[in-house]
Amino acid sequence: MCRLNSISSTVAFLIVLLCGTVGGTGSMHVQFHTYYNHDSRASDGTYCDTFFSWRESACDPKFQLFADRTNAGGNNLFNYGQAGYYGDSDIVNFGGRFGEIANPVVIDMPYWNPGSIQITVVAMDKDEFYDDHMDHFYASLPARADSVRRNMDIYSSPRHHRLSITYWYTCHSHYYGLDCNTFCKPHNDSTGHYTCDSNGNKVCMSDWMGTNCTRLIPCLESPCYNGGTCSNVGDIANCTCTPNFNGSRCETDVNECELDLPTCSNGGTCLNTYGGFDCVCPENSTGSRCEDLNECALDIPPCQNNGTCINTFGGFNCSCPPNFNGSLCETDVNECDTGTSLCLNGGTCINTFGGFNCNCPSGFTGSLCGSDVNECDSGTFPCQNGGTCLNKFGAFNCSCPPNFNGSLCETDVDECDTGTSLCLNGGTCINTFGGFNCNCPSGFTGSLCGWDVNECDSGTSPCHNGGTCLNTFGAFNCSCPPNFTGAGCEADVNECENGTSLCLNGGTCQNTFGGFSCLCPGNFVGSRCEADADECEISASPCGIGGTCLNTFGGFNCICAVGLTGSRCEIDVDECEGKSDCASGSTCVNEFGSYRCQCPDGFSGRLCETAEKPAEPNQQTLIIALATVGGVILIVAFILTVAGITNSERISQARLYIQTDEVLMPPAAADPQSRLHLISGF
Repeated sequence: MCRLNSISSTVAFLIVLLCGTVGGTGSMHVQFHTYYNHDSRASDGTYCDTFFSWRESACDPKFQLFADRTNAGGNNLFNYGQAGYYGDSDIVNFGGRFGEIANPVVIDMPYWNPGSIQITVVAMDKDEFYDDHMDHFYASLPARADSVRRNMDIYSSPRHHRLSITYWYTCHSHYYGLDCNTFCKPHNDSTGHYTCDSNGNKVCMSDWMGTNCTRLIPCLESPCYNGGTCSNVGDIANCTCTPNFNGSRCETDVNECELDLPTCSNGGTCLNTYGGFDCVCPENSTGSRCEDLNECALDIPPCQNNGTCINTFGGFNCSCPPNFNGSLCETDVNECDTGTSLCLNGGTCINTFGGFNCNCPSGFTGSLCGSDVNECDSGTFPCQNGGTCLNKFGAFNCSCPPNFNGSLCETDVDECDTGTSLCLNGGTCINTFGGFNCNCPSGFTGSLCGWDVNECDSGTSPCHNGGTCLNTFGAFNCSCPPNFTGAGCEADVNECENGTSLCLNGGTCQNTFGGFSCLCPGNFVGSRCEADADECEISASPCGIGGTCLNTFGGFNCICAVGLTGSRCEIDVDECEGKSDCASGSTCVNEFGSYRCQCPDGFSGRLCETAEKPAEPNQQTLIIALATVGGVILIVAFILTVAGITNSERISQARLYIQTDEVLMPPAAADPQSRLHLISGF
């Protein structure tokens, strides 16, 4: 690490020579934002561009940038003059270019950092013949590599024009610190083995030490032989040897046979070896130092029941066969009491001396019950009711037909008790041995009641009274004629109870099997009393003597002869009551259908309207005769009128004037005898 500050330039130059060629410690970055000439004037106070002392247009600025060390003088560090200019611009926003160079401007400082740098910016107004001076901007910029960007507004004198900048300082590669005067470049060669930390300090690589990391760490490669242990003592390697070696690097073998130390026991002979010694033992001893007697070499082996003797240091062990244990293999092993049965597949273990037997369960055989017995191949077939025998290890299974279950297929399956009915469409399941039957409901057939019965195709229609049979799934419907109802059209429809009278004109509805009849009032006829009864044609005229019957809808009217009234002309009119046409003081005498005037003496005529003159007897006789003949003619005429003229002729020839109950004849029939009455009859 080389430090370059706080010393004279001469000493700094010597250190640079010692540390190697230095291309520079850092760079100042200056970003120009805005130049602002608020009054469009040069430094002498005149307008940049004038017309008879008046401002003609804005200035045309061009710039020069100088940079220098603050303590050395001269302008050789950085010197830039703009070739072009900014036309008609009192305000210049520099953006990404300062004149023709990149913005921010990077000013390299290839020397130890004195702490700051001096910059000068000169602004000139570009003119046709010579340029006018506008501003000098001076600033001393601290050179601190602290990653802080500082803003600055610089004002010129005397016009107070403004130049806005931002500046910051950065270190060159391999330079560190706020002033970038600490130099550190990693090496891994003969000059050193190190890297640099964030402050420019050297950090030795693994295995290296020293100021420039040029010395290996002691014991990195051990100098100690024969298992000696190396340790760092004051940066010097020190060897700690094992007991069989000595010397500064443990390079010399120690002869243990010459030391005053116990080596071989029981008469063994010591033989030195490199890094140790060996003992040559007599026949009845063993061990690295002949310290162990070999009991297994005795004439009578100590292990019983074919146990194998294994000599150990200071004793022996017996390796017993599987059926014996104990230190000398003297004890029989109860194989049946080991906690883990030796007999397989549930066999029962029976201990014997030096072994055991297995009593096997059904389905297994062999010394350990490990062999399967094939029950399906035994000659006696174990599965019943057609079941298939399937042998398995230690047992067998029966694969039963669908209608049987149980381990041997001995149990009949109640198909009706499965929880899901096997019989379709509501059929009743009836279990049988090895199967089942279905009792089908009406309308279905088949083994599972799955087939529909066509009741309409049975030969005898289930629908009565002319109903049409329509088959449905599991049943049938009857389409009944209008007068019948019920599932089989067996019920008569009471048409008289449907809420709407089927009989017209007051007729009474009477239900009949398959229909109805109407009891009509006297004035109507027809199956539904829909036709008017012509009472005038049913029998003899209902309108009494001389009455004329006129039929009406639901009744009839009677036109009565003069002198009769009533609905059927059955009532005599008393012409004498209330008024009388009889004159000359005659007396009105009522008669059935007419009246007469009983004249006083000296009067005659129908109404006694004629005064009689005294007559000679012959004349009187003639009058009586004429009166008699006239009366006969009148009677005949009356009868012909009543009986001979038809109803239509009388109606067409007469103009009827209805006044109360009377019908007045036209003036031509003004005779009181010819008046008729129109009577309504029912």
